[in-house]
Amino acid sequence: MKHLMLTLVLIFYCISCFWSVLKNGEKVSLFFLICAVTPHTLSSFCCYTASWPLIPIYRGPLFTSCVVAWMALERYRYSYVEYRLILYSATFLFCCFYFFPKDYYLPFLHSKTIFAHLFLVSGVVAKALFFVGSIDAFLFLFHDGNKENDLEYRSFATTVIIGFALWTVSMFSGEIWSYLGWGFPIVWDDPAVVGMIVVWFYYACFLHLYLTKLWTVKKRASMVILGAVITFVFSYMPELGPFRLPDLAILLHSGRL
Repeated sequence: MKHLMLTLVLIFYCISCFWSVLKNGEKVSLFFLICAVTPHTLSSFCCYTASWPLIPIYRGPLFTSCVVAWMALERYRYSYVEYRLILYSATFLFCCFYFFPKDYYLPFLHSKTIFAHLFLVSGVVAKALFFVGSIDAFLFLFHDGNKENDLEYRSFATTVIIGFALWTVSMFSGEIWSYLGWGFPIVWDDPAVVGMIVVWFYYACFLHLYLTKLWTVKKRASMVILGAVITFVFSYMPELGPFRLPDLAILLHSGRL
């Protein structure tokens, strides 16, 4: 049943994207986005609660795409252009999760501590903020790039800074969780650790440039856009598995692969 629900989520996301590019299709697009976000959120909640008190760390892409989709709903009231770009991002991230699943091992053990859940939840929200912040920066460059002042810059800078703070919480919570569970500060595979550190140092550099104002606003906005690419390559992609095309015939008859 969970695979059938995820397939419906994908279909609703695609329909919402289709209507978003049509003239006067804003409300229909919003309707189908709500139709997608509702089962997406339900699936994420069920996945998390089914693993409790362990954590489904392999489902990070599912949770991240869900948070980005909720941000699209929130931005609909303020900017339809921004809404569409965030919607496309959420759809792309969900497609990556859907066609490159990584669900062939059990949730992590030794998770009966708040730090394990802080590690996952903070990291998920931080990645979503990095992606959305890059969209804000993109719009700044192509719509308001000639207005180099802190008022225009503050929207995406604040989003990224909050994401950096949550990423820091996630990283140090992971170290504490690892120490409490296994007796060592770090026990995960090297790519996951290196990827998390790379992302942290990159946004630490951005924060330094933001506070010192050594670079122009346009250059800092470009750095935020590049940061989303780095986050995707070093943090989102390692959570994906091999390509797998669902067998739709079996899916429709049994609700599972």
